[in-house]
Amino acid sequence: MMFLIAGALFIISNNSLYVFQDKGADIFCEKYFYWLGNLFSNLKTITGQVVNMKWF
Repeated sequence: MMFLIAGALFIISNNSLYVFQDKGADIFCEKYFYWLGNLFSNLKTITGQVVNMKWF
C-alpha cells in the first residue's frame, strides 16, 4: 500500500503536478495508471521466470 502511495507522490513531484486542477488530475491519472500497468506487467514477467526456474 505504501509503495503505491509513494509511486503517486513520485509522479506528482517529478511532473510538478497540481492535482486539484482538471489538467493536472488528468495528467496524473494517465501517468499513474500507465505506471501501475507496467508494474503488474513486470510482476507477471518476474513470476513467470521464477516459476520456470530449476530450483533443485
